Amino acid sequence: MKIGEGRSDNYRPIRYRDIAILFPRTSDIDIFESALSSRGIPYIIEAGNLFFKRGEIIDLLNILKAIDNPLDEVAVISVLKSPMAGISDEEILQASIDGIDFNYLEYSFPPGSGGELKGRYDLDSPISKIFDRLRFFHRRRGEVSISTLIEMILDWSRYREYYITTSSDKLPEANIEKFMGIAREYEETRRGTLRGFISEISEKIAGEEAEPDAPLAESDDDAVLLITVHKSKGLEFPVVIPVNLMSQKPIPK
Repeated sequence: MKIGEGRSDNYRPIRYRDIAILFPRTSDIDIFESALSSRGIPYIIEAGNLFFKRGEIIDLLNILKAIDNPLDEVAVISVLKSPMAGISDEEILQASIDGIDFNYLEYSFPPGSGGELKGRYDLDSPISKIFDRLRFFHRRRGEVSISTLIEMILDWSRYREYYITTSSDKLPEANIEKFMGIAREYEETRRGTLRGFISEISEKIAGEEAEPDAPLAESDDDAVLLITVHKSKGLEFPVVIPVNLMSQKPIPK
């Protein structure tokens, strides 16, 4: 497909940056994000107030919860399932069936466990290694700042690299850096504890607080723009794709 520039006989191939997908509301955007990402199409969001709902933010919050409270089984299992650990649902289910305690401070085998079971969860097993790292972070949580702890988590899990290597979407990386900034600001202005920081972020998520995603790209990035009708006022694009303008709910396609 080609578009015209200036004179009608001056055509050039269409670029991603020529395209704007226009949304009536931010709640419609995530479906299209997934579709673009799965096809390797770069995109920029100039409409998102979904920061606290992003997977990368939920993952970081869950591992902080698990580090702060080893008895928070939901958080611990969420860490195991996340890209930070990469343990499959089947492996987690099998561990539960085998009677493994997800409290990583008291990680042990059920009474009467045989050699096969102990071999499955020995010190070199994936779950054992992750629990060992969680114990380390738990011990250090009161010795380092929250932002330093998050940086340690990112270095260990290679969480940034996960997004770099698996997706052309730059938003998760930018949001991770924004989360680090929020942690630093909390340290400087509140001087609170890890538990206090977790509580504050959890309240924002529970209250569905609108927080914009991290600013992303430079103007010369070749990427499709996802933008709301409100934010698009006064702007012009060679190709505009309006979606869901007449519907009450986003179309799950």
